Amino acid sequence: MKKHLLILLAAIVLTLTASAAADAQCTFTIAKKTMTVNGDCITTSGIIVPNGFTLNGAGHTITAMDPLGDYFKRGIVQNGGATADVTN
Repeated sequence: MKKHLLILLAAIVLTLTASAAADAQCTFTIAKKTMTVNGDCITTSGIIVPNGFTLNGAGHTITAMDPLGDYFKRGIVQNGGATADVTN
């Protein structure tokens, strides 16, 4: 009985987390080779920083959540070319 309750509780938490993720997807403002995070956000996929660009977190938090039925196979922030930077 306890095992079934734990499984049900885990399913509820995952459902609520997935709902929160849909409401807080990462968005960016792009200017002068800088991608600036617009606010605290959740991603279920890697964020690719284009070649020569900087990802500026602007003091915000990016939370990575494994997608349902899959998992991250690479870094959360990925270089899209020969050079990329991450700040703040």
